[in-house]
Amino acid sequence: MPTAAQESSIQQRLLNRFEIASQPDDRRRAKRWPMLRILAVLRDTAAIAFFGLLFFSESFDILENLTGLSVTWVTKPLVSYIFCAGFALALLSPLLTRILSTRFREKRFEAVPETPWFLFLYREKAEKILDEFGFIRIGTFRVDGETSPTFIEVYLSSRQRVVAVFHLRMGTKWTELVSMTDSGRVIVTSSQADSEADNEADNATESTPSIVMTTVPERPFDDMVAFHRQKSIETTEATDSPITELAETDVVDVLRYCNRAKHDLQVNRGLSRDKVGPMSYGRFRFPVGVIA
Repeated sequence: MPTAAQESSIQQRLLNRFEIASQPDDRRRAKRWPMLRILAVLRDTAAIAFFGLLFFSESFDILENLTGLSVTWVTKPLVSYIFCAGFALALLSPLLTRILSTRFREKRFEAVPETPWFLFLYREKAEKILDEFGFIRIGTFRVDGETSPTFIEVYLSSRQRVVAVFHLRMGTKWTELVSMTDSGRVIVTSSQADSEADNEADNATESTPSIVMTTVPERPFDDMVAFHRQKSIETTEATDSPITELAETDVVDVLRYCNRAKHDLQVNRGLSRDKVGPMSYGRFRFPVGVIA
């Protein structure tokens, strides 16, 4: 039987959890960050417009030679102005995109009917191990909120404690294994450092009260699963909190929770801004974990 002091400690811990969980959602919820898309669209549009105007300029030159009409006095300065504007935009877009990328972006996961071919080939390497370990396919999603087109294929382990995520972003492919404790600490094992972070050493582990993230070199999927399980055991022993059992309907909520925890880690490292506040994702509440 717990002593009076232990009961008081447990009650205080529950009070703190529900006190945090009762705070209102912050105003960053479901922001799409359209400026990132606008920069990308303007950059692409400027390039298309530039080459298009070059084509029309050549056409006008041909027309002038055939008809004797002078029209290039209008088109050539216009092409020059468009070229300068497009070139300046191309130089500034990466810098502006990186600055905007340091702000928190609430990701949205939209189901797509088919897996992109390159993502399928990448995931196929792990297919045998996925079957042996009893992973269940949840689906393929397009991730809205990234600076570049990103697709993921998601699986849930047979014991419903590990989410396997295969990523594809602009030709870059990597794998993540995600688990979460009841107390709200996310355990992430990734085969690639976050795109917004500096390169990390092999098996580099960083942690905050909301996340334990380990970056490992690309390796066979079964080795990665074994490493993740060991890291999960160490985390649960350190926090005295078991791994949460997940339903299939919980997976997207956990991925969104994980995104917020990753940004919190980046803020602590000084690589991102905009500290994140509490947020509800289904039956989970950042940063306190399971509340229902």
